[in-house]
Amino acid sequence: PVLFFDKIEKIKINAIPIVDTSGSMCNGNDSIGKAYAIGHYIAKCSTYAPNKVITFSSRPTLLTLGEENVYNDGWGYRTENRKQNLSNCKNQYEREIQSMYTGDCSNTDFGKVMELLKDLTDLPEYLVVLSDCEFDAGSNQSKSELERLWKEHGYTTKIVWWNLNERNITVPEMDSHGNIYLSGYSPMLLKFLEVGFDGTAFLNKLLDEYKKAVG
Repeated sequence: PVLFFDKIEKIKINAIPIVDTSGSMCNGNDSIGKAYAIGHYIAKCSTYAPNKVITFSSRPTLLTLGEENVYNDGWGYRTENRKQNLSNCKNQYEREIQSMYTGDCSNTDFGKVMELLKDLTDLPEYLVVLSDCEFDAGSNQSKSELERLWKEHGYTTKIVWWNLNERNITVPEMDSHGNIYLSGYSPMLLKFLEVGFDGTAFLNKLLDEYKKAVG
């Protein structure tokens, strides 16, 4: 699935992808492969933080695509940092995909992601969470607390919950905070993101593209 998203036309989006790397993502639906593919695409398109990805399980890390990032894989001492080795990658694209792999497949603590985001002085329009949405208990509380802080500081950041779990399919919808829930593996969902999940703008964009194609 990785090459599929690499081939489609790039768009401009004010967002940063958050890729779930926990063990449950390595399933028969290849949720982890799809998350890497979409996460890579969004990072390459981002006007907020180009080539930046947050990977998370219980130790979230802000990574740069293609670089040998320092991370904690959780297998040794929790304070022991490791560095990726990308020397065997065949090309730049493979190097960028491989750079998202930290080896950390521990439990999914989204609250730790919220703690990482507290250190940012500027926030994107969207946080795109690519996950099977099987989070630890307490994650929702951490999310709600961060959203309260965002509101106090005037931030309008929305969270896009992109569910890659085929066992629990969610159609596009919003909650009371304006956060978006969607499922699937289609570039059409990216076009929906590009127009801010505005149904009318989405339809107009598709019609404009159709006119260009036929005329």
